[in-house]
Formats: sequence, structure tokens, C-alpha cells
Amino acid sequence: MTNMPVAVTRIINSCVLIEIGGYAVLGDPWFHDRWYLRFGEMPGMCISELPKLAGIIGSHSLPNHWDIQSLGGYAHKTTTPVFVATDQMAKQAKKAGFKEVAVMEWGTTWDIAPNLTLDTVQAHYSFGFRVNNYVLSSTGMRIFYGGEARDIEPLRAYRKKHPPVDVVLAPTNGVHFLGRKLVMNPKDLITAAQVLEAQIIIPIHDALDPIYRYLPGFILQRTGYAEETAQLANHLQNERIQVHHLETGVRWVSPKPIKYEIIGPSYWV
Repeated sequence: MTNMPVAVTRIINSCVLIEIGGYAVLGDPWFHDRWYLRFGEMPGMCISELPKLAGIIGSHSLPNHWDIQSLGGYAHKTTTPVFVATDQMAKQAKKAGFKEVAVMEWGTTWDIAPNLTLDTVQAHYSFGFRVNNYVLSSTGMRIFYGGEARDIEPLRAYRKKHPPVDVVLAPTNGVHFLGRKLVMNPKDLITAAQVLEAQIIIPIHDALDPIYRYLPGFILQRTGYAEETAQLANHLQNERIQVHHLETGVRWVSPKPIKYEIIGPSYWV
């Protein structure tokens, strides 16, 4: 048995590196600005700095969350499994050189590696595309990752059948497009943590290209910030929820000592 850190590094927007069970998992890969799509912040990690990944998970197929082509310089494409929400994402991953790709339906579970399990949690449909949430589980720790999470009821249904989670990574800027709510705002994020009984929140999906501030509010509207999530948590009564707002490139390490039995390298089932 050996102690292994549970850690999260926010790379940019919803792109994060999750370390759990002695493995590393990348969520919603995105590394390069486009002329039509920018986040107003710099990525906190280069592709060359990525460790060998036990898996890549994708929330949905829109390009602000799914830029799998940007991983062209990643050295382990042929052996790194990719878990996605739609057939389109799977085709894009295979075109980018990844060989092991699985489309994950809501409610399915996959053993990514020894002592590391991935649950696919229902989310919603956005612009006709299915959105997935995920829970990564290893001995003594469970992490919820919802790169485009919006609705609470699917989380409530999941919790009724599964143990609590320890850490919630979910959106905080509450963006609306043409009056349609796309992701969680700070109040939703706090509620999600309460429903899942998590004590730690790491807000993601907080970035927004500054150019969008010039758009009329009926087109694009931001309704929250990561700082507001922390303020709301500080005013909760009889609950202890910690909010860790990470700048890009900052690595948060869980203070909870976790022991893992290292069985072997990651594998594909």
C-alpha cells in the first residue's frame, strides 16, 4: 500500500487534469485558441507537460469543450482510452489518432484501470447533442466531473443509487444563450454539492472571452463567477463546503490522506 495524491489541475475553462488512484484523467481537452473561440485566459499546461493518461473524458461535442485534434502532439494516443458522449465525438477521436474510443450511455460504468472506475451520469441535451456527466471512483475518493453540467435532478437520481462524492467539478458562470440556460450558476453549483453530499467544490467553466461583453444581453448573458460560489458557501449554515477557485495551471491537492494498492499499469477492458 502506498499514499497517492488526489489532485486537480485546471488547465483552461472546463479542461482539467484529475489525478486519482495513481492515475491521471483529462477532462474536456482544449489547448489552442481559435479566431472564433477564445476564453480570455491562457492554458495552464502545455500538451508536452501532460503525463501518460489513463483516460480522456468528454462532456459534449461543441468545440469549446471538445478539441481532441489539439492533442496531436500527445505521445500515447494509441494506448489512451477515450470516453465520449456522442458518435460524432468518437469519430473525431479516431480521426485524431486515438484507437480505443467508447461512446458512454447514461448509466453505464467502465473500469478504466485497476482500482479506477468511471460512472456515466445523466446530464441533458444541448443544441440537440447529448451531454454526459461523470464520476471517477477509486479507493476512498469519488470525484464528480460535469464539464457542461446544468440540471440538478439527474444528480439527485444518481445519488439515490450511489455513494456520496467527495469533490464536485462543475460550471459556475451560468451562461445563457438566446435566453437558454447552458450551464450551472453559483447557486446551482452549491446545490449540486449538497445533493451529492460533497464537501469540496472546484468551480470550472468560469472563463468567457472578454469580447462577448459587447454582445447584447439577449444573445449571451453571464450570470455567475467562481468567487460568488465561495461567498455562497461561506454563508451556509450547518454545512462545511470548501470552494477552491483555481487559476489556470494551479494544482489543488486533497488534504485527505488516501491509501491505494498499486496493482499495475492502466489497461483497456
